[in-house]
Amino acid sequence: MLKWIASNKYKLMAFIIGLYLVVDVLQHKGQTRVLFPQKKITASIWLDIKNLDNLNASSVLHALIQLRNKYYLQNRILVESGSADLLTAFSDNNFFTSYYVPFFNPYKINKEEMNVWVDNISSAISKSKINALSGYYFQSSFLKHYFPQYPVLTWIDNSSFSLVNFLFQRKINTDKSIFIALNP
Repeated sequence: MLKWIASNKYKLMAFIIGLYLVVDVLQHKGQTRVLFPQKKITASIWLDIKNLDNLNASSVLHALIQLRNKYYLQNRILVESGSADLLTAFSDNNFFTSYYVPFFNPYKINKEEMNVWVDNISSAISKSKINALSGYYFQSSFLKHYFPQYPVLTWIDNSSFSLVNFLFQRKINTDKSIFIALNP
């Protein structure tokens, strides 16, 4: 065996380096996509506007329209806010909009609390024109179940050495009802 290793040391080193690269690429798929993009991939912008209110909504909309036109960003800007009613003006101006649902964990509440959250979210989106709903990864099943007419946007925690995280990310990435899943 040692004789074979000595006579094939360069092949063995190339194999080990190749194996390392394969594992590294699989662990860092997002970064690999940036380094070696597929043809004609275009960047998009997800703007999470946490402080959108009645006082600044008009000026934010005007500024985004100017930026979109100046830098040719048509169909590339997603506007997200927890103020669903204020997103209507953005939708009316051809921005893709997402209502960021309030924070709650559907796995830690009872049926009555679940119904309250469904009613609250339904009330917020019934008064607005939005394109999608966004929430934490653990809210995605809730959003898909109660609001199937809306695409779901979510984000996923990243734990490099977790089999559960790997399997969950794989499930989310293959789920056709998840429109966008951000990975840190």
